[in-house]
Amino acid sequence: MEYAIIVLSSVTYARRVQTECEREGIACTIGHTPKQIARRGCSFMVKVNMKNLNKALSVVDKLMLKTYGIYKKTGEDSYDLLG
Repeated sequence: MEYAIIVLSSVTYARRVQTECEREGIACTIGHTPKQIARRGCSFMVKVNMKNLNKALSVVDKLMLKTYGIYKKTGEDSYDLLG
């Protein structure tokens, strides 16, 4: 399964996105950002299926949160920057 990672600055923001995504029927998980893409120290991610990425980004916009990168997982330890 292909999935995307939305990087946020805090666990609080990640949980807010997760809660709102779940309300809208979008499955996602949160966790620490992988070290390969963590540019801002201790950041957190929301992991979502690629087919739901645009819906999840709409949630982020609705909550007026800033992302610190959007990535697509391309291999075991590799990611492509999408935005």
